[in-house]
Amino acid sequence: MIELPGKGGLEPFSPVSIEAYRDHVAARSPEGALIVGQSLGGLVAIAMAARGWGGIAFDPPMTTTKLWPQQYSLRTEMARNPANSALRGFAFEIFGLREDGGLQERIYYSHLAAVRARVDIVTGDTPLFPPYGAPGPQCVFDAVDAEVAVRNPCIRVHRISGPHDLLAASPEACARLIAARLEDDELSVPAGA
Repeated sequence: MIELPGKGGLEPFSPVSIEAYRDHVAARSPEGALIVGQSLGGLVAIAMAARGWGGIAFDPPMTTTKLWPQQYSLRTEMARNPANSALRGFAFEIFGLREDGGLQERIYYSHLAAVRARVDIVTGDTPLFPPYGAPGPQCVFDAVDAEVAVRNPCIRVHRISGPHDLLAASPEACARLIAARLEDDELSVPAGA
């Protein structure tokens, strides 16, 4: 498992970008590895597929202004830690949250268009909208994102039962998808390779 800078006790880096995260993971991944990521990690897996790594992306955020649960969590954390410039930089660069309370859209569809290795995108069945009354954290990869994704023939979209944190909420379904993907990849390797 590779932790992203700013998570798991690793120092954040600057400037923060999907490309910087991609390069961090690429430098620590063996060639041909299947990259599996959840949420932001899923977006990194998609970005790595533009460089030839195969991937599975669990509920990646593709556009940010609709992500009210993440915005609320980030704003709350920023209010608790006003001196944390790394958190403020991350919130702005990745999610577009400005310090003045405004929001600047981040659209990551260009990463979908650049994919050249197979990526399976997995989302759950807990919709992001309507925003109130839904149990648990809502899924961020929606029908519009799926429509854009499947324009690229290297991308397959799957929907399983569960909220945003699919790996924790639906581990058996996720394990089946990962196992099936690994089997597909093994079957697609030419004999003698």
